[in-house]
Amino acid sequence: MLQVRRSALAVGLAAVLALTLTGCQFLGDVAEGQRIASERLNADSRLRALVGELDGLAQVEHVEYSFDAADVETSPAIEVQLSGVEFDAWNGVVAPIEEAVADDALAGFTVDVTLHSGEFDAYFQTSDDYTPGWFDAALLATASDAGTLFPGARVSMSGGTGAGVSAAVGESAEELLARVSDDPAVVRLTEAARDAGHWLGLATDGLDVNGTPSPETIGWAGQLLAHGALTMAGDGQDEWGLISVAGGGAGAESISANWAANVPAADRSPAWLAFVAAVRLGPVVASDGTCVPIFLGMQLPGSRMVSASSLCGEPGLPSGGASAEQVEAVADALAAEGVVAGDFGFTLS
Repeated sequence: MLQVRRSALAVGLAAVLALTLTGCQFLGDVAEGQRIASERLNADSRLRALVGELDGLAQVEHVEYSFDAADVETSPAIEVQLSGVEFDAWNGVVAPIEEAVADDALAGFTVDVTLHSGEFDAYFQTSDDYTPGWFDAALLATASDAGTLFPGARVSMSGGTGAGVSAAVGESAEELLARVSDDPAVVRLTEAARDAGHWLGLATDGLDVNGTPSPETIGWAGQLLAHGALTMAGDGQDEWGLISVAGGGAGAESISANWAANVPAADRSPAWLAFVAAVRLGPVVASDGTCVPIFLGMQLPGSRMVSASSLCGEPGLPSGGASAEQVEAVADALAAEGVVAGDFGFTLS
């Protein structure tokens, strides 16, 4: 009887899929609809068995599963709430998921997976290029240490195509930059993550620090912050600024900083003055002689983002669609500040 009901469901689902697949050609797509319906029902069945397995684990408090087999636009998603942050418990969830997605029943399906416990999260997506084994004790140790060093931080792990940890911390931009460069425990954390092959990002309003930037890169960001002109990013205001520095060895460093102003450049808003200060700082060369690429962006009212790039002798990159007139307006506004971008190694675009 169960097999009869399942066959009837597949036929009905095939008709629904035939309608959604090709519109007026649906009569010719019934066979294809049946094939897809069968695949999606098999995937749903395998995932429901997986969810039942996860729900029975000791430290799993709750499992949420969502998947509409009749809607070809949807993908499966699993969300797991755990009671603690022990490696065996988290790996006990990740491992059976990786085993399940290797089944033929889930071939070609992308499953979104999220794990939670207190201030800790982990997210991965089982796409075609997914690589199992990314979740290991060293990654969780990095996340745990980040949570200890930055109390109250939201710590997230991600993987599947590499592995990394990101922490949203409560320190100010100036405090975070100081801790990354001067706090021995934080320095050890960033170096340990790098040595383990894990990406580590520390973020606060107005500043992202990724990996292990050189002292020169950190110094560049510190000089810019010393101007006191950086506004908060993502606070819902029309004017904002964000500095991002990244590093991980020779050739892996970069600096980016973007601002948006809510008044014309002539009004000399904090965002505009920060942009001018960044151009004046000029190129960065690390102690090993490596030139660090810099990507700046400035958006004035009524304009698209205008880029100022210093790419170590390479041509500047195209901007995000700024017109020649908008680029010229920024160049003229810089000139009014006594700054010619090219004199400081930057190309406007």
